[in-house]
Parts: sequence; C-alpha cells; structure tokens
Amino acid sequence: MLSGVNPRRLFLLTVLAFAALAAPAAAEYNPYTPREVCGSNYRIIDRERHRDDGVHLGTTFLMWNGATGRNCVVTIKHRGVGQPNSVGASIEKRGGRVRSDGGVYRYYAGPRRVRAPGACVRWTGYVSISETLGDGFVSKWGHCG
Repeated sequence: MLSGVNPRRLFLLTVLAFAALAAPAAAEYNPYTPREVCGSNYRIIDRERHRDDGVHLGTTFLMWNGATGRNCVVTIKHRGVGQPNSVGASIEKRGGRVRSDGGVYRYYAGPRRVRAPGACVRWTGYVSISETLGDGFVSKWGHCG
C-alpha cells in the first residue's frame, strides 16, 4: 500500500480514470455545412447517416433549390475530420448521366448537382475511415418532382 495516500481517494481516482477511458469520444467538429457546400439557396430534402459498428462516420445530404430546379448532393464527414479519408457523393437524373465526386478528402465530397425538375433522382454517398470502418448508401429512384 502506498504510504500517506488515502485509500478512499485512491479508489475514487481509479474509478474516475476508468470512467474517462470508457466514455465515448466527443463528436468531431466539421466547419462545413451542406448549405455552405451546395449554396445558401438549397434546402435539405433528404439525408442518410453513415454508421459502422455504432460510430457515426458522416452524412450524405440531398438538397433542392426550387428557384433553379437543381438538386445537389454532398457527403459531410463526422469522424476523421481534417484527416484524409475516402469520401464520395453522386447524383443522377433518370435517363441522365451520373455526376460523382469521390476521393481522399479531409472534410467532404461534392457538391454534385443535377437539374431535375419533374424527374426522379438517385443519389449515393460513402465514408471510409479505415479498412474496417466504413459505410455507403445508394438510394432508390425518388424525389420525382
């Protein structure tokens, strides 16, 4: 036993140290928002959170600008912010070509836009933080209008 150390205090410090180790990591701050990336006239109409093993890795946002009839897609990182990781976002109008952006980025992938008034769109996104931690999403055709 340590000489001069109060056993209760030592016990309390040990419990607090283990509690700090077991506490979940705080969310990382990404300075970019979907509206900053796509534009201030866009509003969020859908989103898909990317999770793996209970960890929120990022979110892919589908945005709409009613004045221009354009959709925008962007994937914003939530983990590994500021570090180079594999991130992607894409969008296509039914009958049109895929507009995609994927690569190694620090904060987000995109924006990718398509003019689609009255047409259905399909959008995708992914975030991969490591070889074992990643998630992707492919939507069904939707938001037809």
